[in-house]
Amino acid sequence: MKNYKAAALLLTVACAVTGAACWVRPAKETQAETGQADLPPKSSPERGPFAGWDKPDFVLLLSAQQHGYLLPCGCSSPQYGGLERRYNLLQEMRKERGWDVLPLDLGDIPQIEAPAKLPNVQGVLKYTYAMEALAKMDYLAVSFGEYEATLGLGKLLDEYAMNNAKPAVLSANLLDRAKLFPHADRPSKTYVNARETATVRGGTKVSVLGITGSHDRDKEDDPKSVAEILKAKTSELQFERADRALPPALKEMDADGVRFRVLLYQGPMEKAQLLAKAFPAFNVILCLSASDLASMRPVLANDGDTFLVSAGHKGKNVVAVGVWRTGDTKKPFDMKYQTISLGEEYKTPDGKEAGNPIVALMERYTKDLKEDKYLAKYGQNAHLVQVEAQQIEKYKKEVANYVGSDACRKCHKHAYTVWKASDHAKAYPTLVNAKRPGNRQYDAECIVCHTVGFGYNTGFKDNASPEILKAVGCESCHGPSGLHVAHPDDAALQALLNPWKASPKKMLKIEALCQHCHDSDNDVHWTIDKWEQKNIVHMTP
Repeated sequence: MKNYKAAALLLTVACAVTGAACWVRPAKETQAETGQADLPPKSSPERGPFAGWDKPDFVLLLSAQQHGYLLPCGCSSPQYGGLERRYNLLQEMRKERGWDVLPLDLGDIPQIEAPAKLPNVQGVLKYTYAMEALAKMDYLAVSFGEYEATLGLGKLLDEYAMNNAKPAVLSANLLDRAKLFPHADRPSKTYVNARETATVRGGTKVSVLGITGSHDRDKEDDPKSVAEILKAKTSELQFERADRALPPALKEMDADGVRFRVLLYQGPMEKAQLLAKAFPAFNVILCLSASDLASMRPVLANDGDTFLVSAGHKGKNVVAVGVWRTGDTKKPFDMKYQTISLGEEYKTPDGKEAGNPIVALMERYTKDLKEDKYLAKYGQNAHLVQVEAQQIEKYKKEVANYVGSDACRKCHKHAYTVWKASDHAKAYPTLVNAKRPGNRQYDAECIVCHTVGFGYNTGFKDNASPEILKAVGCESCHGPSGLHVAHPDDAALQALLNPWKASPKKMLKIEALCQHCHDSDNDVHWTIDKWEQKNIVHMTP
């Protein structure tokens, strides 16, 4: 029997006394496949991201920290990620290559904030659709972390995991699982389990264990562990230390004849390195990433027998770990590593939509937004211009309402001409005409950047709103201008609508405003210089 108690003691000493990360040697070129997908997926071993791979005995497909990104918005190109593309990659691996693939996800699947400073009204709905998509991709297991807890862990899990066995939700060190998440029809009497096991082609048992990071902080300014964050958000959640929960779980794996072990570790890479050193029985540890991008190589521990993986954020990348049985009892497996960027080469070809169930799932998602009237759930609040205008005594009883860009035309001819020729003036029809999925004009997370004043009093509210609000108009940047139109010479109102004019850092402040919508995910080519080149700038009134 392996000495797991000794391993736990080693980890306890490392965490509580030294506070130092146990760094391991960097990956060798001969031990890790590198490079991102830059060719269309092909079944030929000479093409695509898996060039040079012989057929593995099985492959792990690892994803993490999706943060609510279901699919690229389509507002610019190239954009990366999306569940539809992930499905296509899996089909290429399974159907064209004939590989046995086990997909696993670390968690942090939902978003904790919505785009463009919107309230997170759609967060729970998006989570359930993401989980359904993972089930359609035959994901074996997921874990959970801060993002799930922020939306209410019990609420989220009740929405999906209570009624669906796959993917299994894992946390081996969550105490009182059966009490917190009871499910009488399941053998474990809970729908949050410690681990999940599958037998892959050839008979190898693969077991996946979930651990929520729980460690003593070595210094006061050390980041909190995920377990501490979850306990702060949901007081009834209590976690055993990872180094105490792992030994009995590993003993159970030994007793079950498990040959290959994967740890979904909700914690940072430096703590994952400590776990790898203390518990060398794990072949792969998937941990949290500090970056949007997945690591191009694994961090290697235990003479290369343990791969430590971070898969990045927002589903832009996934990581594949190919596994080959060696027949050598001392080194039973060889592994190769590949980061795959889910670029546009993984889009579903036109005419092939029926073969991808995620396409239909996303259509159902936007249809739900329409039929359940999600736009109305956001309500309307006072814009800063409306608040500050009422601080001016003579306008105390008036509301600065939205009036549309045509109302600006008479006095601001140059600015109006620039706007009218820009893509901003045609922003709303792009949602109406969008395909795969359609109904984007009912998705608030799109509407907020394609209309005037969504979420603010008298601004765009729904499809029945006035045509003057169906664009990105002058008031999208300057704020509601009804009072200014009525009192054009009032200097106080002018200052409210153009706060950048007197600022020495005017362009920086303008750019910060633009990036509420033109962020790095939605507008991949955005720079203030390109904005100027598109003739959107109107320095004259």
